Amino acid sequence: MFRIIFIVFVFWLSSFPVNAQQLLTERDAVSKALANSKNIQAASLQIKEQQQLVKSAINLPNPEFFWESPTGNFYTGSIT
Repeated sequence: MFRIIFIVFVFWLSSFPVNAQQLLTERDAVSKALANSKNIQAASLQIKEQQQLVKSAINLPNPEFFWESPTGNFYTGSIT
């Protein structure tokens, strides 16, 4: 009896349409893989971070201040 119920149940389940799989083109598969990849998302954020840092990476040289008295009468200062 159990066998008959099991067979009927299996046939009943198999009568429902299955939509678990879908046909993807190569382009769709690649775009979904790139969109869902955590490694690629992390690398993209690192690239954005570095691009933002480049904008603020102006390296000005340290100024040098000279204080001199060439004639002994007065002092002159200069910044280079």
